[in-house]
Amino acid sequence: QHAVNLDPGFAPAHIAIARAYNFLGYYCLMRPQIAFSVARQSAERALAIDEQSAAACAEMASSAFGRDRISSSPCVDRTCDAT
Repeated sequence: QHAVNLDPGFAPAHIAIARAYNFLGYYCLMRPQIAFSVARQSAERALAIDEQSAAACAEMASSAFGRDRISSSPCVDRTCDAT
């Protein structure tokens, strides 16, 4: 987040935030719905800066997969709440 504050136009910083929040969502270190939403927003910002970024596309796909995973299984949120 510090890098984004220093230079909001630095796409790799937005990608790093997306990657971190995807990780937090997949491992239930925070509520998956929130984590994947933040990850998607960060990946979108990175793509707005650099539309050719494969890493940003990968993080966007990862957040979409995570969102789909939690929306198709009501047990995921309960499992994450138990940790």
